[in-house]
Amino acid sequence: MDTYIEQFRNSSLASNMDLVSKIKESSVSDEMIEEIKHADGMKEKAILILSTIYDPEIPINIIQLGLVYGMVIEDENNMRITMTLTSPTCPVVDQILQEIENRFKQYVPECNDLFIDIVWDPEWNREMISEEGLLELLMW
Repeated sequence: MDTYIEQFRNSSLASNMDLVSKIKESSVSDEMIEEIKHADGMKEKAILILSTIYDPEIPINIIQLGLVYGMVIEDENNMRITMTLTSPTCPVVDQILQEIENRFKQYVPECNDLFIDIVWDPEWNREMISEEGLLELLMW
């Protein structure tokens, strides 16, 4: 897993949780848009954007759910995201991918092309949910 993503998922920094709380209140609030604009680099913007994407059936964002395995900035400011889904038969895969693409186009104009690779190895399991995600589930 990408260490940057791992740091975000496992971080106990209040700022990360504050950002996630703000995101949940309003899908992409004005305040979050400002956070994204002032983020340090495309990778940090990507993490913030991906933390605004939720599995419609589970009240946890896809970062905390452990669905994002990594991201790489490639030549010419292209980004490749490697992720999985909770199930190979996920009925909302198109919705999730479209939401990711739309938000990248809107909030990361410096990203020329976005490539999303869906992988099944390692297979997702509940142990991949971050501590914060597990707390969200308990409150659900």
